Amino acid sequence: MIRRLAAWGRAMGFAMAAAVASGRSGAEQFTSDIDPACRLPRLNLVQPADDSLYELLASDDPSASVWESVLSVAPGGHDHSWYDPAARTERLRFYRWKRIHPRPPLAATDDFRLVDHLGKSHAILRDGDAEAIVLVFTDNASMAATWGQLARVQAAFADGSVRFWLVNPKDARADLAAAAQAAGVTVPVLHDAAQIVARAYNIDRSGEVVVIDPGMMEELYRGAISDLCVVNGRVLRQDFLKDALTLHHGGQPVRVALTRSQGTPLGLGAVEVPDYAK
Repeated sequence: MIRRLAAWGRAMGFAMAAAVASGRSGAEQFTSDIDPACRLPRLNLVQPADDSLYELLASDDPSASVWESVLSVAPGGHDHSWYDPAARTERLRFYRWKRIHPRPPLAATDDFRLVDHLGKSHAILRDGDAEAIVLVFTDNASMAATWGQLARVQAAFADGSVRFWLVNPKDARADLAAAAQAAGVTVPVLHDAAQIVARAYNIDRSGEVVVIDPGMMEELYRGAISDLCVVNGRVLRQDFLKDALTLHHGGQPVRVALTRSQGTPLGLGAVEVPDYAK
């Protein structure tokens, strides 16, 4: 495992601390700079090992005992760069790279059955003839914004090779159809009334995505749909979901396994359990 600490602040830019290495050695390099257009910190992984998973941790306090995992990438020998959208609202940001060798197996996932906004039932194994199933969590208030990001990805896989499901764990089923119509949604909106699916995947924000391989019942990717920065006509887009699906469609391993969604907190509360004794 190799770790390197980087610190970023709006006034100071980047400062790199010395690397701390332990365990298996490698030739990878960790560098950082500031994206010239977005003025956001950019973390670069150069010459990574092709058999390892790299995890990027972030915090606003370098002495914190718990750091947030913001990126997991298994680049398979390819260089990788990533800029941090959360730094838009942070005055100070600290980063650590961690290498995990060998790359751990993909997380297993369970089947479930939910009813959509039109009353149709869906289940992964029953509907599992697609190459991938994409779960996108949202509530009615965020549905239009979530669909605005997802629609361009869904259009790129209009051949049916990928199935897209919005999952609403917050609002009443009676309100889903109207919200879907108002947002122009053309895919099923599943009602997770008991929040079983959302809690199984530890979902806490709208726009958070989980990609499932229905053949292997494994989780391929989780995190944001994308991140977009537009400055003076220059567009910088990190297409996390589309890139993951494109690689999987081409028979290649997904490189970015995890990102952090910047969506609105869903604020899922306790679910009332029916009293069947009454």
